[in-house]
Amino acid sequence: MLKKYNEDERKKLFTLKPLYQRSLIVFGGPLANFVLAVVIFMCIYMFVGKDFTPAVINEVQKDTPAEIAGLVKNDVIIEIDNNKNIAHSEDCIDFHIKVNDNHSHSH
Repeated sequence: MLKKYNEDERKKLFTLKPLYQRSLIVFGGPLANFVLAVVIFMCIYMFVGKDFTPAVINEVQKDTPAEIAGLVKNDVIIEIDNNKNIAHSEDCIDFHIKVNDNHSHSH
């Protein structure tokens, strides 16, 4: 098999490389894929970010518990029963609603 290759071509043959070089070559492919995936995800998060839909009240119907509690259109729900809304970043205690005029109601 080796007789059909001249001396310069034999220096380039993968099978004749030392074990450490063959290991580096074989490991290089998956490593490049991993690095590419990290770069792609970094670009996505840097330029696109994390998209979320905030919990904003669009409508409050009359004579409902929401109206009785004082909720109005465009209120932002921050937390319900000590379960923080992950789409909102403010720290809150109890059940808070952020209202249009930047006041808070606790219920």
